[in-house]
Amino acid sequence: VRMDFSLAGLVAMLILAQIVGVALVMFVQNHLDRMACLPATVVFVVCASAPGASIWLATRSTLKSLTIAPCYALLGVYSLASGYLRWADDLLDDSTLEGRAVPRIIWGRRRQTYAAKAHRVLWAILVLDFVVEELLGQWLGLHSVRFLGPPLPPVGQEAMTPAEYQAPAFILFLVAAGAHQRVLGLTKRQTVMVRMLGARRRQLPGLKLFLMGAPSVGGQHTEALTFLRDVSPSKWWCCVVLFLRRWGAAGGVFVPLSLYILRDQQFLGALSKDTLVSLAVIVGAFIGHSASSSFAALWFEVEGHMEAEYRVLYLFPHMRKSTRAGACDALVQAFRQGDDACRVDPNSRPWAVTAAVRGVFGGIAGGVSWVRRGASDASQPTGLSASGAGPLAAVGAGAAGVDGSSSGLRRRIGSQ
Repeated sequence: VRMDFSLAGLVAMLILAQIVGVALVMFVQNHLDRMACLPATVVFVVCASAPGASIWLATRSTLKSLTIAPCYALLGVYSLASGYLRWADDLLDDSTLEGRAVPRIIWGRRRQTYAAKAHRVLWAILVLDFVVEELLGQWLGLHSVRFLGPPLPPVGQEAMTPAEYQAPAFILFLVAAGAHQRVLGLTKRQTVMVRMLGARRRQLPGLKLFLMGAPSVGGQHTEALTFLRDVSPSKWWCCVVLFLRRWGAAGGVFVPLSLYILRDQQFLGALSKDTLVSLAVIVGAFIGHSASSSFAALWFEVEGHMEAEYRVLYLFPHMRKSTRAGACDALVQAFRQGDDACRVDPNSRPWAVTAAVRGVFGGIAGGVSWVRRGASDASQPTGLSASGAGPLAAVGAGAAGVDGSSSGLRRRIGSQ
């Protein structure tokens, strides 16, 4: 009896494993394109907050490395300039294309060009310093001269430099800074953003033409309109994205700078805890009031557009005002006509995890139904063949009834 029970359990486990495996394979084949896509709101927030996050991290790195070595401080300045140039370029492009006013902290286009050239010169200086000091001096041992790097420890003593700033940290930081600057340039492009949103290659030409303001010929913009409606966040998230794009860099500078001044022993960190807490509350209240008032002013400025159905178009940078107006009219007209191609069911693109679980449990339900039927016919010598519903049939029923209920699955299996 024990042998028969173990054999039956083994058979049931093999059947369930087969059902789960086939259901997972079918699900991956049908939803591979959607599984590789991030939620649209996350993509817009990441692209809009990239300059501010870069400036935040670069400011922290610069302040921390001031007491380590000049090379690390200059590397932090380089990363800080990378975030600033990306943020300033976005606002200058918006000012040129849409006639928006830019903050006073942003220079003009001519000074911006000089700043970009100085940025490239700083990168060349850092690379040259690495070659002379690290490669020729420390690694090959040709000399012991130090220009921008940390001083060498005396013979027989350990270096006083923190572990995260010892060799080969400088070359790793240098490569990371260059890659980060490249990523900031890529996330600025509309094509990269559209691809991150999940657009197919065949959809890119239509989306490019639509965002450029090209007129629709023969309904060729229908697929682009469907895609834009599908990736449109809520009105509040759209306003958050615009807020991050406009004021994210300011927060990336003032917040870490305030924390450094409050905690460093050379500044306000030497004060008593009661005084320090009071100052921290005042600074936090000031930053919070500035952020909330700026967000309220921005919402008052774009409230009419954020409550409209075409609000997603304001999340795509580098669009002319006339082009955006024409695209907005096209979206409004398509939505009012009630075109079936532009209607999106909120449950038509579920999360990958939810759909995967649904598919797995649908296959398992079909397998369990088949196992129960087989157990009821176990007394018959040809129970499996007589039932006519083997493992593959149960798998097919479970995969076909992914979105149905378990009762529906039982009816399908019983009908075979």
